[in-house]
Amino acid sequence: MDDFTVLPEVITYPSISIEARGEHDSSREIKTEGYSVGASLHWDPEDNTLNLTVAFKNADDEDPDEYNRKYNFEIHVYAVFNMSTNYLDISEKTALGMLNDVAACIFGSIREMLILLTSRSPWGPYILPMLDAEDLAAKLYESGLKKPVKSRSRKSKVVQPND
Repeated sequence: MDDFTVLPEVITYPSISIEARGEHDSSREIKTEGYSVGASLHWDPEDNTLNLTVAFKNADDEDPDEYNRKYNFEIHVYAVFNMSTNYLDISEKTALGMLNDVAACIFGSIREMLILLTSRSPWGPYILPMLDAEDLAAKLYESGLKKPVKSRSRKSKVVQPND
């Protein structure tokens, strides 16, 4: 097992959109809704950091009235995580586990922001349910952390998620 730490250095929100839905009926049950997640990640070998962007919102393919949503929202997160060990020196299994931890940290940060921003809204605080971090971790891995060839070095570039 690889021994290393990954610590958040920056977690910011370049774009947040939250709309309280006037159509929400507080007397009706709220159905469990889905979410849409987009992600991009780059490893910077010079700084040994993970630079990532995440776009998180209500799922587009669901009817908000049917699900009786309280809010429509979309949040973009930009984060930088410092690694104590060079990424090339850890196993693929450890990299996926690390990304699972990073994803859980991001989801917790989004949950906290949604609670803060909706606490004084008409329908009260929106508490994001526990989400499976493995889905976001897999998207992050596919977008930029598949093991590169050791002799190849690439500069990092932060990419904003597509709307």
